[in-house]
Amino acid sequence: MGRKRRSNKHLPERMRLSHGRYYLTRYVDGKQKWIALGKDYASATARYAELEGIDDKGDPEKKFSELADRFEADCYPRYSDNSQRSFRSWVKPLRAVFNPVPISDIRQMDAARYLDESKYQVSANRQISLLSVMLNEAVRWGWIENNPLQHMRKHKEEARRRYLSDEELQLLVDSADFQMARLIRIAYLTALRKSDIVAIQWKDLKDGALYVVHQKTKTPVAFSLGGELGQLFNELRKGRKVLSPYVFTNKHNTNVSDRTVDTYWWRVRAKSGIENVVFHDLRRKRLTDLTTSHGEQFAQRVAGHKDRKSTARYYTPDVIRIELPA
Repeated sequence: MGRKRRSNKHLPERMRLSHGRYYLTRYVDGKQKWIALGKDYASATARYAELEGIDDKGDPEKKFSELADRFEADCYPRYSDNSQRSFRSWVKPLRAVFNPVPISDIRQMDAARYLDESKYQVSANRQISLLSVMLNEAVRWGWIENNPLQHMRKHKEEARRRYLSDEELQLLVDSADFQMARLIRIAYLTALRKSDIVAIQWKDLKDGALYVVHQKTKTPVAFSLGGELGQLFNELRKGRKVLSPYVFTNKHNTNVSDRTVDTYWWRVRAKSGIENVVFHDLRRKRLTDLTTSHGEQFAQRVAGHKDRKSTARYYTPDVIRIELPA
């Protein structure tokens, strides 16, 4: 018996994935031979079955553990690093419940029970949404006929309506240290997501602009470095004894992570005394302010949204002002 797999556990025995291609390994005259099966998983498994003389009608039912393993191996790379981190945290409780279950046995009633028994409704919604995405992939791979969770009703979620006032924003900036204060202002001015902020490198500042590709939508944008935005980057550069490739760094002079920014944010929030405020509220405030001052189309360009409705969901003014006719 060969060694137990440490990765790609969804693959059948003696099938390997290496550098984007699938192989069947066999021993011929005492030497291991790798037989190329192709890049596409479906055609590779068909070729594998042909070479191994397997009748796919006798293939045992796929369990959720196999689905989770293959989804991580084949599908995670399509998503941003931030999405992959979320998926890994969401799939853990799903594995605890569904790992030994054949995916063809999963029903809406099972997902509904999962939702009802969870203490954290929003997290449970995200986990079941991920399960539905995984089952869609299982349909594509021919593992099941249809996704039983499509159009399933989950817990109702209230849209976040928190609007950060100018005074609250300034108080947060005043409560932060040198780097975090400038990170907050840059996050507000650009409306960039946290994952995009921490990824900024000095080489992204060129030709009088900050060049960024939104990790979530893959939309490229260039922010002019005139005015306050350029001044903030100049202050950060002057405040560095050793210049790292990244703009925002930790004590080891490497780029800060999302979680490190979360830690800094919690400290700033505690010091400021402002309650019910999250880092993403900076993006919501900026897009609301830009929609009010420059219109929704301009705000959409800044946000990097491909759909106008996505930008509209961020519009949360403290009050909608209406000029009545005389």
